[in-house]
Amino acid sequence: MSLAGARAGDYARLVAVPAIWGGTFVAGKIVVATLTPLMGSFARYVIACVALLVAAFVLEGGLPKLTSRQWAATLGSMTPVALSQMRAG
Repeated sequence: MSLAGARAGDYARLVAVPAIWGGTFVAGKIVVATLTPLMGSFARYVIACVALLVAAFVLEGGLPKLTSRQWAATLGSMTPVALSQMRAG
């Protein structure tokens, strides 16, 4: 793809990635100064979940239908993360 064939969306993505990446350092400084480590981790997970849910509904039209085996694997993989966060606080 040549520069002449690049779309405005391509340029928007090129600007968005470093802006978001750089913003995490600023947000990290604010979080460290205002929240406990447990609350900071919780807030980070909540923000990520909301962003992923919005992306799933906008881009895919909703969440995929999971079988009971897939739900068990999903919840089973989240348990160690939750326990490690509870111990860290």
